[in-house]
Amino acid sequence: MKKLINELLDILRGYDFSNDICVCAKNNADFIRMTDVMEKFFVYKISISNKPKQEDYKTPIQESIDTWEEFDNKFELIDPDSNSKKLQLIYRILWDEKLLNTCEKGKRICGDTINSVANALSSLWENGPYTQYKKYITGKDELLYIDEVESLVKIYHTLGNFMPVPHNDFNRTKNWKTSDFFDDTLFCIYQWYSNKSLTECEWLNEFSGWLNAFGSWEAFVMQNFLEDFVDENLLPLDLFSTPDSNQKAPTKSLEASHGMPNKKDEFKDVKLKNFFENAAYCINKRTERMIDALHKRLDELFN
Repeated sequence: MKKLINELLDILRGYDFSNDICVCAKNNADFIRMTDVMEKFFVYKISISNKPKQEDYKTPIQESIDTWEEFDNKFELIDPDSNSKKLQLIYRILWDEKLLNTCEKGKRICGDTINSVANALSSLWENGPYTQYKKYITGKDELLYIDEVESLVKIYHTLGNFMPVPHNDFNRTKNWKTSDFFDDTLFCIYQWYSNKSLTECEWLNEFSGWLNAFGSWEAFVMQNFLEDFVDENLLPLDLFSTPDSNQKAPTKSLEASHGMPNKKDEFKDVKLKNFFENAAYCINKRTERMIDALHKRLDELFN
């Protein structure tokens, strides 16, 4: 039994959970077989996204609308964070039931893909993601910092980038308040536990039942396997900081929320490049931490 458990958990290391959420449409097998990780990610994002609206943009986006219409009909996909059956099982194995109470909606546990790629790409590629997606897919464009971007995209849907979250619109609220950057989200949560009167973290009061279930910031970090996203003093790491030259790990802690990089910031592109490298490093470390925890829980269950 132990050998079988080891073999199954080894598969999880690089497993792409987006493969779990292909509903029964004939073309979805083609999605699973895609070998170009960037193309697969772009097609996934278009498939799960709503049609872009011109009124939401300051510049003409007809090309983006055309791209969405071209690719959206190819596959029928849904987000794995709350819909993958494998992730649902893993959530129930790794998290205590009391911590999942506020995350359950019916029989399903709501999850989050904690480090977002889309907003960072939108800031890096200012012509709009759909236009850039098509240029890449059709081989007409080389994208800025493609190696760093790809380092995160290829592990975007692996185990270390998922966690259970409250079912009552946590993801939507978090995306709005923190531009969907996970280090900013952690900084807000850290501040909430430290000083609940701070204006910038008041949005978390809506999710106080979830946060109070952990009892403290330290417990929140440990029970969500987030040690690789904080420093030795449990301060959230700044994923925009310059990575360590050897480990490619974040090198400093956040002192304040950074939000979406300002377009006038001369270091904007470098900060985003750092984000892709740092987030990829932390996700990989967290995947190993979660697999170790799964080994322990399953050994306890079957021995």
